Amino acid sequence: FPVTIKVAAGHYVDLLNPNPATIDIRSIAASLSKICRFGGHCPQFYSVAEHCVLATEMAKADYYPDYVLSAILLHDAAEAYVGDMVKPLKVTLPQYVTAERRIEKAIEQAFDVSFSMFGSTIKIYDRFMLKAEKVAMWPDDKEVKAVS
Repeated sequence: FPVTIKVAAGHYVDLLNPNPATIDIRSIAASLSKICRFGGHCPQFYSVAEHCVLATEMAKADYYPDYVLSAILLHDAAEAYVGDMVKPLKVTLPQYVTAERRIEKAIEQAFDVSFSMFGSTIKIYDRFMLKAEKVAMWPDDKEVKAVS
């Protein structure tokens, strides 16, 4: 049976069998702008959307072409549909990971991007942002320095 959610644009998206035609940028932007990074445990609100835009701006400054920038911008877009989950918990929930991967495939098709082709580049900017975010928000945290 369908497992659906109603998205900001007003239509429904099946989380287990997502149709790329139901994936839209306005719903992604609306949702990610309201989802706080770090499970909401940061000292001030910092959205997943802002994280994605800043990572993309960094890559743009490094002169990556638009098709790579699009993949970086959308690298967390699945969270608009399945929500954000802290990594230590996410890895223990294979059904969540499966649903997230299906949504990612639909996003790739909807926007003609490839997360797998540019995965290593995405990871570079995502990890750089993670470290910068942690240092900015928790400058006195000794464990932050060890983030790689």
